[in-house]
Amino acid sequence: MRATLTKILLFLVLVWLTGCNAVKKVAEDELLLTEVEVYENGKRKEGEDIQATIIQKKNARLLGVPLRLHLYNMAKQDPDSSYQAWLQRKPKREERLNKFLSKKQTRRLGESFFVKGISNFLKETGEAPVIIDQRKTNKSLQLMENFYETKGFFNVKTSATVIPDEKKEKRASIRYDITTGTPFFVDSVSTRIASKPLDSLFELHREKSLIQEGKQFNFEDFNNERERLTRIFRNNGIYNFQKSSINFDVKRDTTGVNNKMPTTIVVSDLTVRQEDSVLQFPYKIHTVKSINIYTDDSFQNKQRSYTDSVTYEGISIFSKGKLKYRPKAITDAVFIQKDGIYRDLDRTRTNRAMNSLRTFKFPNINYQYLDSAQTELAANIYLTPQKRFSLGFDLDVSQSNIQAFGLSLSSSILARNVFRGAETLEFSLRGTLGASKDINRVESQFFDLLEGGADVRINFPRFFFPFDTEKWIPKYMQPSTVVSIGTNLQQNIGLDRQNFTTLLQYRWNPNQRNRNVFELMNIEFVNNRNIDNYFRIYTNAKSSLDAIAGETLTIPEGAENFLDSALSEGNPENLTTAELNQVRSIDERKNRLTENNLIFATNYTYTHNNRENINDLSFSQFRGKVEFAGNLLSGVSGLFNFEQ
Repeated sequence: MRATLTKILLFLVLVWLTGCNAVKKVAEDELLLTEVEVYENGKRKEGEDIQATIIQKKNARLLGVPLRLHLYNMAKQDPDSSYQAWLQRKPKREERLNKFLSKKQTRRLGESFFVKGISNFLKETGEAPVIIDQRKTNKSLQLMENFYETKGFFNVKTSATVIPDEKKEKRASIRYDITTGTPFFVDSVSTRIASKPLDSLFELHREKSLIQEGKQFNFEDFNNERERLTRIFRNNGIYNFQKSSINFDVKRDTTGVNNKMPTTIVVSDLTVRQEDSVLQFPYKIHTVKSINIYTDDSFQNKQRSYTDSVTYEGISIFSKGKLKYRPKAITDAVFIQKDGIYRDLDRTRTNRAMNSLRTFKFPNINYQYLDSAQTELAANIYLTPQKRFSLGFDLDVSQSNIQAFGLSLSSSILARNVFRGAETLEFSLRGTLGASKDINRVESQFFDLLEGGADVRINFPRFFFPFDTEKWIPKYMQPSTVVSIGTNLQQNIGLDRQNFTTLLQYRWNPNQRNRNVFELMNIEFVNNRNIDNYFRIYTNAKSSLDAIAGETLTIPEGAENFLDSALSEGNPENLTTAELNQVRSIDERKNRLTENNLIFATNYTYTHNNRENINDLSFSQFRGKVEFAGNLLSGVSGLFNFEQ
């Protein structure tokens, strides 16, 4: 019946689609755009970059059908006029409606969903026909020329041809033809840098410049070179460097003799506006002379004075009241170097490390001048503590193919700065009640699926290791250690398992794209608490055993006794070889699935994600994991003769 209804529905949809007229709302002097093609030097050109220059594109299609266009065409162009025309079509229709509904209700009928709303819905959901517009075509040609000029094709020529559809009326496609010409290349590269410190920094990093002699002109290279130089300057002491100080003087050959472009990289002095005048000052190297951390910069404490302070490794820490943190726990998250030059990178890493502590809200890091020459800086880090404790609840209602109804509740308590070293301690509880769909369940209670568990987890913002790992994993990689223990108890339609887990885990992130997780010790003990339920779960094994025994065996005594008897020496059950092999297979599988397990594992996981930001839709992610399990116990068992 369902298949028949599906076929009927599909037939009706096909009839509707074939009956729709795509040019229903296209005027006689207009053309519906059905295709756009771009040819570069006679060859078909594809790609998102060139498509971005095209203003008009054909209507969106689903399986080759402009579905949204058809929806739009189904809407009335002017539902108000159509409604008024309907009222006046028959004499006294409006008068009868006014008597039956009232004038107000008759007017509201014209505003209702079935009269006006459905047309508005179809227009909003659908898509208006794309009509070929010569002005937009010319605009696309201009954008194409601009695009190719950014790639060094300054003699590019473009044209557009509208090609009417000979088989279908009021339809046409557009073909764009691009003749690029010979590209221009960067000729000699010189510099004009006003400040000596910047000139020295540029020469030190000149080899990696993106503007090189003989390279085809590409506007993107110049933008990237500006970004590269800005990073170099701001990471080598130039605290107040302005990106706008970097410009490029490019001379273009207009004679047509050669396509070479001499280029000069220009870096001007610092520009400062003072009232109505504009002043310029040479850029200077800035040195960080002091680092101050203020640990109580919350809104509630704004009016309080700092009463406690301590200096640790050259960093001053201030607190309103007694300092609640061990100094090393905070200073380990600071990458700004006292008496070192200013670096944007240090500021970024400090920001990331402070956030990773999960003890403070977003830190505020600013700098101020300490001398009249404006070359010495004080780095001030303002921290707003988060609440010492956080409590969370989560409630879920679920249903599945083995569960008619399920109710889950979980709760967690997070304690921060447990040992005054920015550690976080998390205690979580979870429980689930469920009603199964198992008709063979012996218990009569409604909730026959029960699960509960608890975990204790502590995170240290550093490595706990018997030797120093700073050389291989420096602190800017945000190393952390996680220790957790937990248990989970299941009472369901299975073997009613109880798990005990212990974890010692190390984490570090070399950068925002890469993540490393090393679980040195992952111990799990699995205890099957209801092995007598085995043959109620694995009914196929029970049926095979009954067939061999020639009777319906009781669970668990009858099935267990038959297995013991059938596998006893001398074959007392007089089974054939095939039957005996089948019984052995059933017994081996039962023992394997009902035995308790103690698992020692060590694993390493590497994750790489090249996504730049939330707007980056063309990214990739790689995750690889290597795990060793059982190796330790296997080696120890040989020494102590453990039972495997």
